[in-house]
Amino acid sequence: MNQTVKIVLLLLLAVAALTLVPAGLVNCAGTIRRGVEHDPAEFEKTIAVNLTGAFLLTQLIARRCMIPAKWGRIIN
Repeated sequence: MNQTVKIVLLLLLAVAALTLVPAGLVNCAGTIRRGVEHDPAEFEKTIAVNLTGAFLLTQLIARRCMIPAKWGRIIN
């Protein structure tokens, strides 16, 4: 099972455990490595945290919570 599948499953479990449907989402995670030469592996780790994580969370919350409720806000 790859990392993306693990993240999505974890998010699905978290949403299912909520008693209230989330009406908002704030994406504020990020990572940066200062003073380090970026090789392709470091770059991919940065993209995974800064972009892919926010994309997966936004997509899941929008599809499972906001679209069915016909309401919600996302702040990036």
